[in-house]
Amino acid sequence: MCVLLSLSWFCGSSGRLGIMHDLRVRLYRRATSSLKSAASWSRCAKRVPGSSKRLSRPQVVTWVKPPQGRCKLNTDASVSSSGAIGGGILRSAEGDLVFAFYKEFGDQDVLMAEALTLLEGLMLCRQGNHRTCQIEVDSRVLIKAMVAALDASIAHIFREANSVADALTSSKLPSNAVLASEASLPPRARTALQLDRLQVPHVRFRRPR
Repeated sequence: MCVLLSLSWFCGSSGRLGIMHDLRVRLYRRATSSLKSAASWSRCAKRVPGSSKRLSRPQVVTWVKPPQGRCKLNTDASVSSSGAIGGGILRSAEGDLVFAFYKEFGDQDVLMAEALTLLEGLMLCRQGNHRTCQIEVDSRVLIKAMVAALDASIAHIFREANSVADALTSSKLPSNAVLASEASLPPRARTALQLDRLQVPHVRFRRPR
């Protein structure tokens, strides 16, 4: 609850590898240029053997750039036997990196890890005087806790469209790392950042109930 209260306060106040990476972005962009609708993705999915037996119609999701003059903060967290890890990224209206971060939180449950990661992101926003930012997380439980208890402004984003924060969380970086340039991002996170900036869609498969 102390973490959630802190979140309420902040919300209220507020080389070769590079060549391969660029090629991957270009190829992915070309491959998905004609797959801009759910119908196109659905036709593509039907070509995967057995996919129709296990999955419902796919849904296309995209990370959406914030309005001009605002930034967007995306965070994510994961918990394993080695402890809780969180990561996040703040981006401009053009989809460019403002900063990214990675932090280890020790022994925490999933909800606390998500809350601590969001708090870390908000603290970095405040330190950098980034007060006009939108917030997106892929934890519905965290959103419910904040909206119900804190009346905070926060939006849900599907995990597939939260790929940069997810990539940061799964990266093996020094604890408490703050990254201020795109070149300093891990390769997977850098690729995801470029794809989001190009507004390349992601496909989300929903399992039938």
